[in-house]
Amino acid sequence: MEREEKREELKRELYEAVKRELGEGYTVQLEEIERNNGILFPAVISRKGESRTAPIVYIDRILEGIESGGMELWEAVQKIADACRKNESDKLAGFLGSVTKEDILGKVRYRLINFKRNEKRLEALPYNRLFDLAAVYEIVLKEGETGTASMLVDYRFLNHYSISREEIDAAAKRNTERKGFCVHDMTAILAEMEGEEAFRELRERSEKIWVLSNQEGIHGASVMLYEGYFDRLAQEAGSDLYILPSSIHEVLAVEAGGLNPEELKDMVKMVNDTVVPENEVLSETVYRYRRETHQLEAA
Repeated sequence: MEREEKREELKRELYEAVKRELGEGYTVQLEEIERNNGILFPAVISRKGESRTAPIVYIDRILEGIESGGMELWEAVQKIADACRKNESDKLAGFLGSVTKEDILGKVRYRLINFKRNEKRLEALPYNRLFDLAAVYEIVLKEGETGTASMLVDYRFLNHYSISREEIDAAAKRNTERKGFCVHDMTAILAEMEGEEAFRELRERSEKIWVLSNQEGIHGASVMLYEGYFDRLAQEAGSDLYILPSSIHEVLAVEAGGLNPEELKDMVKMVNDTVVPENEVLSETVYRYRRETHQLEAA
C-alpha cells in the first residue's frame, strides 16, 4: 500500500509540475486510460487553447524511471511537456481529415488480441473471432526506427468513411499478408530469450522450435490468421505443430511429437505470469495445427 501511495503522490507532483511548465495556454488532465487487456495506464492529456485535439502522453515508464533513480523529476517534466507541445494528435487530425477511403483501405491491418480480456472494449470495435481471440483492425499511421504509430478502427470510424465490414476485412487481410511475416528457427538460441527457464523442458523434448512474427516484431501474433505459415513448417517437420501464444507480438511453433498440451499450457501461463507484461499477454490457450487436415484448433 505504501508503494501505491508514493506512486499516487509522484503522479500528482508530476502532473502539477507539467501544468506549470506548459502555462495558462494549456488545459492539462491526469487520467487512467484503458488499453489492451483492460490494463489502465496513467497518462497526461493536454489541450492547447481551442484545439480540437488533445495529445495523450503515457507516463508509466517515466514514473518507473523516476522511482528507479534513472530520471530526475525535472527531466520527466520537460519530456512530457515537449511531447504535449509537439501535439502529434493535431497531425493525426490533419491526416484523418485529408485522407480518402482508399487511403484508409491501403493502411489497415489485423491486430490479434484476447477476446475475454477485451470484451468491453470490443463492443465498439468490429472484429473477427478466432477461438478465444479477436482480430481487430488497426490503421498504421507511421512506421520508422522509433516505432510504429497506429489506431484501432471502431464502428464510428467505419461510418465516417462509409466503409463496410466486408471492405475493411478484405483490405486488412490483403495488407497484412502483403507485409508478410518472419519465421526463425529458435531451437538452438531459445536460451537467449526471456522466459527460457520456463521453456527448458520444451527445448529438451522438441527437435524443432520456431518463432513467428512480422518484420517489426510488433503485433506479429496476427500470423495465426495465416495458416499457410504453419502448414509449411508442419510439412517440413513431418509432424503436427503446437502453437504457443508467447505474446501479442509473436507465437512459437513446436513439433507436436509426444508433448503434452496441458504441460505446454502450464509453460505459457508461467511465462505470462512472470515475463510478459500484462498488457501484452495474448492467451493461455495452446493451439494445434494438424498437418493432415491443414487446420488450426484449440488443443
